[in-house]
Amino acid sequence: MKTARFLWDNRYFDAATLTAASAAAGYPVSCLQDPQRSRKWRSTGLSSQWIKADLGAAVNWNAIALVDHNLSFAATLDILGGTYAGGNDVVNKTAVPAWLDVIGYGEDRYGLLGYGGKFLEADRKWYIPRPIRIIYLDVLAEKCRNSGADGLTDWVDSNSDGKADYWDSGFGSPVMSIVTGNGFTGNAQRLALAASGGGCLTHSAGLTVGHSYQVTFKYRSSDPLNVCDWNTTSYGVFPSNNGLAVEATCSFVATSYWLTFWPWGAGINSWFEVDEVSIKEIGGDEGPVANSRYFTMNITDAANTDGYFEIGRMFVGLFNDFGINFTEINAQYIDDSDIKITLGGQPWGVQLPVRNSIELVFDWLDYGDRYWFLQFMAQKMGLSSSFLLDCFPESIKASERHHNTLYGRFTSLPKFDQTSDMGFSSGDTRSSTVDLTVEEVL
Repeated sequence: MKTARFLWDNRYFDAATLTAASAAAGYPVSCLQDPQRSRKWRSTGLSSQWIKADLGAAVNWNAIALVDHNLSFAATLDILGGTYAGGNDVVNKTAVPAWLDVIGYGEDRYGLLGYGGKFLEADRKWYIPRPIRIIYLDVLAEKCRNSGADGLTDWVDSNSDGKADYWDSGFGSPVMSIVTGNGFTGNAQRLALAASGGGCLTHSAGLTVGHSYQVTFKYRSSDPLNVCDWNTTSYGVFPSNNGLAVEATCSFVATSYWLTFWPWGAGINSWFEVDEVSIKEIGGDEGPVANSRYFTMNITDAANTDGYFEIGRMFVGLFNDFGINFTEINAQYIDDSDIKITLGGQPWGVQLPVRNSIELVFDWLDYGDRYWFLQFMAQKMGLSSSFLLDCFPESIKASERHHNTLYGRFTSLPKFDQTSDMGFSSGDTRSSTVDLTVEEVL
């Protein structure tokens, strides 16, 4: 499991030359560089909208964040990085969903969900008034449910657009069938494979040979399910499962561009279901890092009922995380409204917005994390500067991730409680504790 991530060093994007396809009066694109999230960029329409940044020189970045956007659940983003303006020769992540699931199956009250892990579009702003979307370069395909009516159109592909690349028929003649329920809870339709003599689902995952990856998915299968490359070199075999859907994880070193799900030794009328697939590259602490001077984000959202796009703050830079995750998390909402009771017994006063606050406790931090990450971050940010905190960057529980991501600031600067040898040995991870509280800024 990936540890909590801090997105705080936005200096290159904040100093970049920004341009946009359009900007409404009073809502310039420069507002994306303003730490005050209430100052927003707004387009004048929906068609062919983009944001471009000239970062001044080739710089490293591995995360993109949008704060307080108005994109609909159907919106997608193209994230491009290049050595030339508008280029995609460094990064080319197309049709990335503007939203992840915000509430998972089994996490909601009955009837609350609209469809596929999200609320009804008409209720989006009421439930989620201050949305944040963070996109990491170490995520090749984010967890996506099969939610299309035909079962094929909403499988995950290499560009995270939730659409299948294709069904391969090299091992038989696959026939798709829709399966409802059958262990996949809720009323979402699921895809299965009924094959004469076998069949497989091949996914052009954009893998790099020799790189390490982790694929997580839920499945049911009449035969052992093999996760393999294009040439059926096996990465892992999972037992047949005719009951409730189970989650499986497979780590491997890629031997081809492709990723394939194939029922091992499948015969006539064999079948399998694969759902909620995510593919992540396993690298160093920061994962894959892009190095480019130019950044482009294209926005596609024809379903947006506002008639324009709006973003309050934007981050393009490096995230940081600790080698060891937090040992305790405490979250609460804060209301500083000054309420008095009138003589008539009624509440009266100044009502202020409710905001989120998250406290994290870290133990056993090593020397680098203590001094060259946390203390350095505190020195640069102080109490007044805002940053993004993502406590559960790959949680399988949608609600947990959604409610524990915020744009905020330190309530007090971190102080170490350290009782060992001052931590001057790089291998020392003994007895150091730090308590961080980050409070949402509006």
